[in-house]
Amino acid sequence: MAVDSAGPPPVRPHHVAAQVPVGVQLGRRRRHRHITAAKRLTGGAGAISPGLTALGTVGVMAQNDREMTRLFHDATQHTVESVRASGHFLDFANMPLPLKHYPDLEPIPLPVDLPERNAPAVEVLSGRVDAAPGPWGLPELARVLFFSAGVTRRARLVGGRPIFLRAAASAGALYPIEVYVVSGDLPGLPAGVYHFNPVEFALRRLRDGDHRPFLARAAADGAIQGAPTTLVLSGIPWRTTWKYGERGYRHLFWDSGAILANCLAVTEAAGITSQMLTGFVDDDVSHLLGIGSPEEYPLVIVPLAGGPRDRPPAAA
Repeated sequence: MAVDSAGPPPVRPHHVAAQVPVGVQLGRRRRHRHITAAKRLTGGAGAISPGLTALGTVGVMAQNDREMTRLFHDATQHTVESVRASGHFLDFANMPLPLKHYPDLEPIPLPVDLPERNAPAVEVLSGRVDAAPGPWGLPELARVLFFSAGVTRRARLVGGRPIFLRAAASAGALYPIEVYVVSGDLPGLPAGVYHFNPVEFALRRLRDGDHRPFLARAAADGAIQGAPTTLVLSGIPWRTTWKYGERGYRHLFWDSGAILANCLAVTEAAGITSQMLTGFVDDDVSHLLGIGSPEEYPLVIVPLAGGPRDRPPAAA
Protein backbone atom coordinates (compact mmCIF):
# COMPACT_ATOMS: atom_id res chain seq x y z
CA MET A 1 0.00 0.00 0.00
CA ALA A 2 1.26 3.46 -0.85
CA VAL A 3 1.30 6.22 1.73
CA ASP A 4 0.29 9.85 1.68
CA SER A 5 2.37 12.85 2.66
CA ALA A 6 1.90 12.32 6.41
CA GLY A 7 4.75 10.72 8.31
CA PRO A 8 8.08 9.32 7.16
CA PRO A 9 8.14 7.11 4.08
CA PRO A 10 8.35 3.39 4.85
CA VAL A 11 11.28 1.38 3.62
CA ARG A 12 9.59 -0.88 1.11
CA PRO A 13 10.67 -4.53 0.96
CA HIS A 14 12.53 -5.30 -2.23
CA HIS A 15 14.56 -8.21 -3.53
CA VAL A 16 18.23 -7.27 -3.43
CA ALA A 17 21.38 -8.96 -2.28
CA ALA A 18 22.86 -7.94 1.05
CA GLN A 19 24.02 -4.35 0.90
CA VAL A 20 27.68 -3.69 1.59
CA PRO A 21 28.41 -0.05 2.48
CA VAL A 22 31.09 1.81 0.63
CA GLY A 23 31.92 3.46 3.94
CA VAL A 24 32.67 6.96 2.75
CA GLN A 25 30.34 9.93 2.80
CA LEU A 26 31.03 11.91 -0.35
CA GLY A 27 31.06 15.68 0.08
CA ARG A 28 31.00 18.48 -2.46
CA ARG A 29 34.21 18.96 -4.36
CA ARG A 30 36.20 22.17 -4.16
CA ARG A 31 39.32 23.52 -5.75
CA HIS A 32 42.43 22.87 -3.74
CA ARG A 33 45.96 21.66 -4.18
CA HIS A 34 46.43 18.14 -5.50
CA ILE A 35 46.94 15.59 -2.74
CA THR A 36 48.91 12.50 -3.69
CA ALA A 37 47.06 10.23 -1.33
CA ALA A 38 48.62 7.07 -2.69
CA LYS A 39 52.05 8.33 -1.66
CA ARG A 40 50.79 9.46 1.72
CA LEU A 41 49.30 6.03 2.34
CA THR A 42 52.23 4.02 1.07
CA GLY A 43 55.28 6.20 1.43
CA GLY A 44 55.57 6.62 -2.34
CA ALA A 45 55.40 2.96 -3.38
CA GLY A 46 52.19 3.50 -5.34
CA ALA A 47 50.24 0.71 -3.65
CA ILE A 48 48.49 0.61 -0.31
CA SER A 49 50.57 -1.07 2.37
CA PRO A 50 49.66 -4.67 3.34
CA GLY A 51 47.01 -4.78 6.02
CA LEU A 52 45.68 -1.32 5.17
CA THR A 53 42.78 -0.35 2.95
CA ALA A 54 41.88 2.94 1.38
CA LEU A 55 38.73 3.08 3.47
CA GLY A 56 40.47 2.46 6.78
CA THR A 57 43.33 4.89 6.24
CA VAL A 58 41.41 7.70 4.53
CA GLY A 59 38.90 7.84 7.36
CA VAL A 60 41.71 8.50 9.81
CA MET A 61 43.71 10.90 7.66
CA ALA A 62 40.96 13.14 6.32
CA GLN A 63 40.33 16.43 8.10
CA ASN A 64 36.83 16.91 6.63
CA ASP A 65 34.40 15.34 4.19
CA ARG A 66 35.79 17.23 1.19
CA GLU A 67 39.33 16.13 1.86
CA MET A 68 38.04 12.60 2.44
CA THR A 69 36.51 12.59 -1.03
CA ARG A 70 39.76 13.60 -2.71
CA LEU A 71 41.90 11.26 -0.59
CA PHE A 72 39.59 8.34 -1.26
CA HIS A 73 39.56 9.03 -5.00
CA ASP A 74 43.35 9.28 -5.17
CA ALA A 75 43.95 6.27 -2.92
CA THR A 76 41.80 4.00 -5.10
CA GLN A 77 43.45 4.83 -8.42
CA HIS A 78 44.87 1.83 -10.23
CA THR A 79 48.61 1.37 -10.52
CA VAL A 80 50.56 -1.47 -12.12
CA GLU A 81 51.37 -2.69 -8.62
CA SER A 82 47.80 -2.54 -7.36
CA VAL A 83 46.45 -4.47 -10.34
CA ARG A 84 49.10 -7.19 -10.03
CA ALA A 85 48.73 -7.49 -6.26
CA SER A 86 44.95 -7.57 -6.18
CA GLY A 87 43.49 -10.77 -4.80
CA HIS A 88 39.94 -9.78 -5.68
CA PHE A 89 37.73 -12.39 -7.31
CA LEU A 90 34.12 -12.42 -8.43
CA ASP A 91 31.87 -14.31 -6.04
CA PHE A 92 28.96 -15.15 -8.32
CA ALA A 93 27.06 -16.77 -5.45
CA ASN A 94 26.90 -13.29 -3.88
CA MET A 95 26.32 -11.34 -7.09
CA PRO A 96 23.79 -8.54 -6.47
CA LEU A 97 20.59 -8.40 -8.46
CA PRO A 98 20.60 -5.56 -11.02
CA LEU A 99 17.23 -4.06 -10.04
CA LYS A 100 14.91 -3.45 -7.10
CA HIS A 101 11.53 -5.07 -6.80
CA TYR A 102 8.60 -4.07 -4.59
CA PRO A 103 6.50 -7.26 -4.42
CA ASP A 104 3.83 -5.79 -2.13
CA LEU A 105 2.90 -3.01 -4.55
CA GLU A 106 0.77 -3.38 -7.64
CA PRO A 107 2.57 -2.63 -10.92
CA ILE A 108 1.19 0.09 -13.17
CA PRO A 109 2.06 -1.01 -16.73
CA LEU A 110 3.46 1.68 -18.98
CA PRO A 111 2.20 2.02 -22.56
CA VAL A 112 4.33 0.18 -25.09
CA ASP A 113 2.98 1.99 -28.14
CA LEU A 114 5.50 4.81 -27.89
CA PRO A 115 5.22 8.11 -29.76
CA GLU A 116 7.36 8.31 -32.90
CA ARG A 117 9.87 11.12 -33.48
CA ASN A 118 11.44 11.88 -36.86
CA ALA A 119 14.46 13.97 -35.80
CA PRO A 120 17.72 12.44 -37.12
CA ALA A 121 19.84 11.01 -34.30
CA VAL A 122 22.99 12.79 -35.49
CA GLU A 123 21.19 16.13 -35.47
CA VAL A 124 19.85 15.48 -31.98
CA LEU A 125 23.23 14.49 -30.57
CA SER A 126 24.92 17.49 -32.17
CA GLY A 127 22.44 19.85 -30.50
CA ARG A 128 21.19 21.24 -33.82
CA VAL A 129 17.61 20.07 -33.46
CA ASP A 130 14.96 22.76 -33.14
CA ALA A 131 11.92 20.64 -32.32
CA ALA A 132 8.60 22.30 -31.63
CA PRO A 133 7.38 21.90 -28.04
CA GLY A 134 5.72 18.53 -27.72
CA PRO A 135 2.87 17.23 -25.57
CA TRP A 136 3.49 15.62 -22.22
CA GLY A 137 1.60 12.64 -20.84
CA LEU A 138 2.05 9.00 -19.86
CA PRO A 139 3.10 7.85 -23.38
CA GLU A 140 5.80 10.54 -23.50
CA LEU A 141 7.01 9.57 -20.01
CA ALA A 142 7.12 5.90 -21.07
CA ARG A 143 9.20 6.84 -24.12
CA VAL A 144 11.72 8.75 -22.01
CA LEU A 145 12.01 5.90 -19.50
CA PHE A 146 12.39 3.22 -22.18
CA PHE A 147 15.09 4.94 -24.21
CA SER A 148 16.91 6.16 -21.09
CA ALA A 149 16.90 3.08 -18.87
CA GLY A 150 14.58 0.47 -20.37
CA VAL A 151 15.40 -3.13 -21.28
CA THR A 152 16.29 -3.44 -24.96
CA ARG A 153 17.63 -7.01 -25.12
CA ARG A 154 17.65 -10.15 -23.01
CA ALA A 155 20.44 -12.72 -22.82
CA ARG A 156 21.83 -15.33 -20.44
CA LEU A 157 25.08 -15.48 -18.53
CA VAL A 158 27.20 -18.61 -18.22
CA GLY A 159 25.19 -20.86 -15.94
CA GLY A 160 21.86 -19.70 -17.29
CA ARG A 161 21.29 -16.58 -15.20
CA PRO A 162 19.26 -14.06 -17.24
CA ILE A 163 20.69 -10.64 -17.98
CA PHE A 164 18.57 -7.70 -19.08
CA LEU A 165 20.55 -5.29 -21.23
CA ARG A 166 19.44 -1.69 -21.04
CA ALA A 167 19.25 1.30 -23.36
CA ALA A 168 22.16 2.93 -21.51
CA ALA A 169 25.45 1.09 -21.15
CA SER A 170 26.64 0.03 -17.70
CA ALA A 171 30.12 -1.02 -16.58
CA GLY A 172 30.09 -4.79 -16.21
CA ALA A 173 26.32 -4.81 -16.97
CA LEU A 174 25.75 -4.35 -13.23
CA TYR A 175 23.24 -1.49 -13.55
CA PRO A 176 23.66 0.25 -10.18
CA ILE A 177 21.27 3.11 -11.05
CA GLU A 178 17.60 3.20 -10.02
CA VAL A 179 15.04 5.60 -11.53
CA TYR A 180 12.19 7.20 -9.58
CA VAL A 181 9.37 9.39 -10.86
CA VAL A 182 7.90 12.30 -8.89
CA SER A 183 4.82 13.47 -10.76
CA GLY A 184 1.70 15.57 -10.61
CA ASP A 185 -1.56 14.26 -12.03
CA LEU A 186 -1.24 12.91 -15.57
CA PRO A 187 -3.96 11.23 -17.64
CA GLY A 188 -3.79 7.61 -16.52
CA LEU A 189 -1.31 8.31 -13.70
CA PRO A 190 -2.32 9.93 -10.40
CA ALA A 191 0.12 12.27 -8.66
CA GLY A 192 2.66 10.41 -6.58
CA VAL A 193 6.19 9.10 -6.14
CA TYR A 194 6.93 6.02 -8.24
CA HIS A 195 9.71 3.50 -8.78
CA PHE A 196 10.47 2.42 -12.35
CA ASN A 197 10.97 -1.30 -12.98
CA PRO A 198 12.66 -1.65 -16.39
CA VAL A 199 12.16 -5.42 -16.69
CA GLU A 200 8.40 -5.20 -16.19
CA PHE A 201 8.30 -1.79 -17.87
CA ALA A 202 6.02 -0.63 -15.10
CA LEU A 203 5.78 1.86 -12.25
CA ARG A 204 4.96 1.15 -8.62
CA ARG A 205 3.58 3.92 -6.44
CA LEU A 206 5.58 4.51 -3.26
CA ARG A 207 3.67 7.62 -2.14
CA ASP A 208 0.30 9.10 -3.00
CA GLY A 209 -0.15 12.79 -3.65
CA ASP A 210 1.77 15.66 -5.19
CA HIS A 211 5.24 15.87 -3.65
CA ARG A 212 6.76 18.21 -6.21
CA PRO A 213 6.78 21.19 -3.78
CA PHE A 214 8.76 19.14 -1.23
CA LEU A 215 11.28 18.08 -3.88
CA ALA A 216 11.53 21.67 -5.17
CA ARG A 217 12.45 22.89 -1.68
CA ALA A 218 15.01 20.11 -1.27
CA ALA A 219 16.72 21.29 -4.48
CA ALA A 220 15.99 25.03 -4.00
CA ASP A 221 14.71 25.10 -7.57
CA GLY A 222 11.15 26.01 -8.50
CA ALA A 223 11.45 24.36 -11.92
CA ILE A 224 10.58 21.08 -10.19
CA GLN A 225 7.28 22.40 -8.92
CA GLY A 226 6.44 23.77 -12.37
CA ALA A 227 7.37 20.55 -14.19
CA PRO A 228 4.61 17.95 -14.51
CA THR A 229 7.13 15.15 -13.96
CA THR A 230 10.62 14.88 -12.49
CA LEU A 231 13.00 11.92 -12.55
CA VAL A 232 15.34 11.15 -9.66
CA LEU A 233 18.31 8.86 -10.29
CA SER A 234 19.86 7.04 -7.35
CA GLY A 235 22.88 4.76 -7.00
CA ILE A 236 23.32 1.45 -5.16
CA PRO A 237 27.09 1.08 -4.52
CA TRP A 238 27.08 -2.63 -3.71
CA ARG A 239 26.06 -3.55 -7.26
CA THR A 240 29.27 -2.12 -8.65
CA THR A 241 31.68 -2.53 -5.71
CA TRP A 242 30.92 -6.26 -5.89
CA LYS A 243 33.13 -6.31 -8.99
CA TYR A 244 35.19 -3.14 -8.84
CA GLY A 245 35.83 -2.95 -5.10
CA GLU A 246 36.60 0.42 -3.59
CA ARG A 247 36.83 1.97 -7.05
CA GLY A 248 33.22 1.08 -7.72
CA TYR A 249 31.72 4.38 -6.55
CA ARG A 250 33.04 5.97 -9.75
CA HIS A 251 30.71 3.81 -11.81
CA LEU A 252 27.63 5.28 -10.15
CA PHE A 253 28.42 8.58 -11.84
CA TRP A 254 29.55 7.10 -15.14
CA ASP A 255 26.44 4.94 -15.40
CA SER A 256 24.07 7.73 -14.38
CA GLY A 257 25.77 9.92 -16.99
CA ALA A 258 24.97 7.35 -19.68
CA ILE A 259 21.30 7.36 -18.68
CA LEU A 260 21.25 11.16 -18.59
CA ALA A 261 22.80 11.40 -22.07
CA ASN A 262 20.00 9.24 -23.46
CA CYS A 263 17.36 11.16 -21.54
CA LEU A 264 18.56 14.53 -22.81
CA ALA A 265 18.74 13.29 -26.41
CA VAL A 266 15.23 11.78 -26.29
CA THR A 267 13.64 14.85 -24.73
CA GLU A 268 15.48 17.21 -27.08
CA ALA A 269 14.18 15.31 -30.11
CA ALA A 270 10.62 15.50 -28.75
CA GLY A 271 10.69 19.20 -27.95
CA ILE A 272 10.51 18.48 -24.21
CA THR A 273 12.56 20.70 -21.93
CA SER A 274 14.74 18.98 -19.36
CA GLN A 275 17.27 20.07 -16.77
CA MET A 276 19.83 18.36 -14.55
CA LEU A 277 20.15 19.32 -10.89
CA THR A 278 23.01 17.91 -8.83
CA GLY A 279 22.77 20.25 -5.84
CA PHE A 280 20.11 19.29 -3.29
CA VAL A 281 19.64 18.19 0.31
CA ASP A 282 20.44 14.49 0.09
CA ASP A 283 18.61 13.49 3.27
CA ASP A 284 15.38 15.17 2.16
CA VAL A 285 15.41 13.50 -1.25
CA SER A 286 16.25 10.14 0.32
CA HIS A 287 13.39 10.64 2.79
CA LEU A 288 10.97 11.21 -0.07
CA LEU A 289 12.09 8.07 -1.91
CA GLY A 290 12.29 5.89 1.20
CA ILE A 291 15.98 5.08 0.70
CA GLY A 292 19.03 5.61 2.89
CA SER A 293 22.80 5.92 2.65
CA PRO A 294 25.11 4.07 2.38
CA GLU A 295 22.97 1.38 0.74
CA GLU A 296 21.42 3.78 -1.77
CA TYR A 297 21.56 7.53 -2.26
CA PRO A 298 20.27 10.09 -4.79
CA LEU A 299 22.59 11.32 -7.53
CA VAL A 300 20.68 13.71 -9.80
CA ILE A 301 17.24 15.28 -10.23
CA VAL A 302 15.83 15.78 -13.75
CA PRO A 303 12.71 17.98 -14.16
CA LEU A 304 10.92 17.22 -17.43
CA ALA A 305 8.65 19.48 -19.50
CA GLY A 306 9.01 22.27 -16.96
CA GLY A 307 8.70 26.02 -17.28
CA PRO A 308 11.24 28.75 -16.43
CA ARG A 309 13.44 28.28 -13.37
CA ASP A 310 12.71 30.26 -10.26
CA ARG A 311 13.02 30.00 -6.50
CA PRO A 312 10.61 27.57 -4.79
CA PRO A 313 8.11 28.82 -2.24
CA ALA A 314 9.23 28.91 1.38
CA ALA A 315 8.31 25.98 3.58
CA ALA A 316 5.11 26.44 5.56
